[in-house]
Amino acid sequence: MVTFRSGESSRQRDEIAYDTELSMQFIADKNCAPFEISLMTSSHEVLHPLPPLLHRYLLSVCVPLTVDRHGRHWADPLWAKDLALHLPYLENLTLSCPVRLGQPSEEDISLDQPPFDRLKIVSFPLPNSSIEVLIGLANRVRKTWSAIKGADIVHTGFGGWPITEAWLDVPIAKAHRKFTVVNVENSMWRGKGYAGWRAKVVGALAERINRFCVRSADLCFFTSTAYRDEFLGPHSNAGHVTPASWIDENRILTDTEAEKIWANKIGRVRVAVVARLVPEKGLGVLLACLSNYSNELINLDLTIVGDGPLKSEWIEFLRTYSGPVTVRLQTPLAYGDRFFKYIQSFDAIIVPSVSDEQPRIILDAFSQAIPILGSSTGGIRELVVHNENGRLFRPNDPQSLYNILSWAAQNRPSLRKFGMSALKLSRGRTHENMHAERHVILCRALDLDRQA
Repeated sequence: MVTFRSGESSRQRDEIAYDTELSMQFIADKNCAPFEISLMTSSHEVLHPLPPLLHRYLLSVCVPLTVDRHGRHWADPLWAKDLALHLPYLENLTLSCPVRLGQPSEEDISLDQPPFDRLKIVSFPLPNSSIEVLIGLANRVRKTWSAIKGADIVHTGFGGWPITEAWLDVPIAKAHRKFTVVNVENSMWRGKGYAGWRAKVVGALAERINRFCVRSADLCFFTSTAYRDEFLGPHSNAGHVTPASWIDENRILTDTEAEKIWANKIGRVRVAVVARLVPEKGLGVLLACLSNYSNELINLDLTIVGDGPLKSEWIEFLRTYSGPVTVRLQTPLAYGDRFFKYIQSFDAIIVPSVSDEQPRIILDAFSQAIPILGSSTGGIRELVVHNENGRLFRPNDPQSLYNILSWAAQNRPSLRKFGMSALKLSRGRTHENMHAERHVILCRALDLDRQA
């Protein structure tokens, strides 16, 4: 049995400094191994950071894999990239996740070849309904029990629905006396201003269970300080804030590149929402804003980039809309070169979320020197500083959003200034550095840094 120590003070754990930036470089080839991974500095010298953890590490997620007719596992490219970033510091990694049978897409990455061939997978069928969840619950509990029994560290989160993975993982892990790590990066169970009473009742119950899971854990990662303080209080030794980022270092613009892009922006001010078209992302608030105030907005182009349940409402709205604001619906773009190039074409990104999460689009936009016009929720306030790298407005308030849009339409020079400030904040906030920071925190929590 492995014994772990987790009694260091939060001040000690937070005193983590990096003498040089880490950069993971990925090379993908459809005809060979999906990724080569090398850990390098900006001068291309190989680094020797803290040693990888040798403990049996179980990572439990709700992200599904695809299993083809030959039994091979396939992952979405972005999920494969994230998994690849786990491997350098987790030597003995097992992934617990749902799977669906089917044909992978052309973009999917095989997990049956390097570097993923040393990854172990514990899977259960992806349910399509609450009934299927209940039918498959006994099998899932059995597999989860066995996987946790064979692990030293259990890492889980709150993405699954209606039974989130932590609800099973945390009690079973504590029953087996395993070191438990939880990751809080969303709060989809909370219905603030958009959910009906039934959803709010279920959400209130989920909140109690989730707080129990977080407070039972030995180590917690949060994407925002607001989450940490809400769940654990500001002085907890177990809570660490590591904002979520998917940015690669080579996608972050230089000051010269950003200034050149801004110099070419003329005409109407262009703003966009880049999000799933769901109520918690604030798409209903934006729709109400346009319905009530669009005739008072001028010099503004608005693009909605996304897909989801509210798309039909937007299509219906645009059929009869005749206001001065140009409004377009754009299908989502794959996360990559085209996506970032497209983001550069706007003057600001609107993030009207009414939930508490911290959308990744914030750092994506910042990396392209684009400011954020965001609702003043905990996760957004963590990164967006009013009148410095963006502007904040009251959540779930169409008039407050209108005031921000009205201001933005007349103030491109200020948006440019905010964008350049945002670019500075994005530096170092990369996908690779997020994992490097978690590696350091894990080593400190397990008292391994002193052995390095």
